[in-house]
Amino acid sequence: MSEKKKSGPISRIFDTEAYLSGNVIIQWITAAFCTAFFIILGFLDSQLKTVADIGVILSQIQVFISIFLTIRIKKWGYILSVLLNLLLILSLTISGLNQPAMHGKPMIIIPISTIFIISIIYLFIINYHRKIDEITVKNQKMAEQNDLLTAYNQIIKANEEKLSHMAFIDMLTELPNRKMLISRIDQLITSIEEPDLHFALAFIDLDDFKQVNDTLGHHVGDLLLQAVSAKLKDAIHGDDMLGRLGGDEFALIIKRPLTDDALYAYIENLRQQLIDDLIIENKPLPIRASFGLSRYPEDGSTSAELLKSADHAMYRAKIHKTAGIEFFNHPKSAAPSAKLDYDHYFNLALENNEFYLVFQPQFTSDSKQLRGFDVLPQWNSAVLGNVSPEVFLPIAENNGLMPLLGQWILDEACERYQKFKKIYTAPLIMSINISDVEILDPGFVPMVKTTLAKAGMIGSNLEFEIRESTFLAASPQLSEVINELRSAGILIALDDFGETMAYVNELQTFPIDTIKLAQSYVDAIDGGNGTNHPLAAMVLLGHQLNLAVFAKGVHTHAQVDYLQQYQCDYLQGPWWSDPLDDPGFSQLLETLPV
Repeated sequence: MSEKKKSGPISRIFDTEAYLSGNVIIQWITAAFCTAFFIILGFLDSQLKTVADIGVILSQIQVFISIFLTIRIKKWGYILSVLLNLLLILSLTISGLNQPAMHGKPMIIIPISTIFIISIIYLFIINYHRKIDEITVKNQKMAEQNDLLTAYNQIIKANEEKLSHMAFIDMLTELPNRKMLISRIDQLITSIEEPDLHFALAFIDLDDFKQVNDTLGHHVGDLLLQAVSAKLKDAIHGDDMLGRLGGDEFALIIKRPLTDDALYAYIENLRQQLIDDLIIENKPLPIRASFGLSRYPEDGSTSAELLKSADHAMYRAKIHKTAGIEFFNHPKSAAPSAKLDYDHYFNLALENNEFYLVFQPQFTSDSKQLRGFDVLPQWNSAVLGNVSPEVFLPIAENNGLMPLLGQWILDEACERYQKFKKIYTAPLIMSINISDVEILDPGFVPMVKTTLAKAGMIGSNLEFEIRESTFLAASPQLSEVINELRSAGILIALDDFGETMAYVNELQTFPIDTIKLAQSYVDAIDGGNGTNHPLAAMVLLGHQLNLAVFAKGVHTHAQVDYLQQYQCDYLQGPWWSDPLDDPGFSQLLETLPV
């Protein structure tokens, strides 16, 4: 609201703008009244010629009337005042000529001075109102700019809230994500208010989830994850925090002080919630989960150690397939034998050629031209049956067996590459995912160069996919290894880009050629709304940094259309092709134009 103007006598006199906005009739009545009064005063002055003092007083009143008219009626008041004073000058001049002895001669100075004074006043008024108008215009512009700034601030605030939500909340399940879970664990560990705090962490992994994605599609897999999230969320205690770590992995922070038996009973109740089939798109879908438990501070003093301990316990539960629940460090746990059994079976698998490779094609989004293929290791154990890569790869990393397996994968993949090139002569890129353990092994780079030379391949035929978390470690050794690989022509791809939104600004510092978008962003396209979807911004960001952008797990027509619309460079997924074994991929190559 604007402030009220002061109503003193001076301000009322100078408030011409308010006066002029009033009744025009009153304006002219005022002018007429002042004119008549001015003339009457002139007439009285001429009649009282012998009384000089009275004449001066009357003249002063005429001066006041002239000033009053100039101020109150502005332009026309000024013109009227000038005319009246000119008439007065003329009258005094004539009177002085006819009667030289009278006082008209000195009195003529007064109207002349009056014209000069009111002219100055009028010029001041004009200048004053011009300044007021300028200030008003400036204030209006400032008000408009302030409105724009307020609107921009609201947009920025809304975007900040949206980014904050994206940084800490899983888009698919609306649960806290890995970053938020780790932050909460760190807060509990560093809590000053509860120095003797004890809490537990449950690592939850869905059994055979990859099979659901491969057979029924990622859309059904997403619905399953949402249903599992809802089931678990309804069943947990109000003081506990459930979050999604990624893929089919969840974590539960249990702050309450529970005994081992009480904790086991609580987790068993959660496991029982997933025993009954879930109804997905009007079809029953069986699902099971494995739970691994760790305690603070017994099983770790940091969030990373606690997660790793719970992860190990979960894999023991998955391998044993008994109760589905394992403590990391518990008297009844069969951890040592499980680890020894796994090492034994893993080594036998390498000796008995139980590992094999499948290949998933990669295509350009615009023309569906073959770009290359992903190399995906598989294990068909004579004892354990088909073991999912989601199970054996993390355990191989944790047990120090990944360099051995990685070398076998590269040797076998290079041999298959040369076979495929005899069928399909156009350039192909072979993509292999490498772990932190492999890339930081001192013999990794020499092994890669030797294998490529032995197979007769060049560096540009090969692309290594490195996880985003590996780059964020930013160790000097990692930078040296990647620079050496790139100097050999090998391409570097940042895998699962976007999982850690807080580090997007550091993307330009990563020594990479390609970004592969996190699966969750591709999955969320079907429920998105055009340009507001964050994936469009990620594609634009990648192109601004001269990086190729790759979307994997594409399984619907809507996703293909969206990614083509926003010019994502490469696509991969079951919509165009599932992973294929050696004969199946060879057959595909024979059908593709070169």
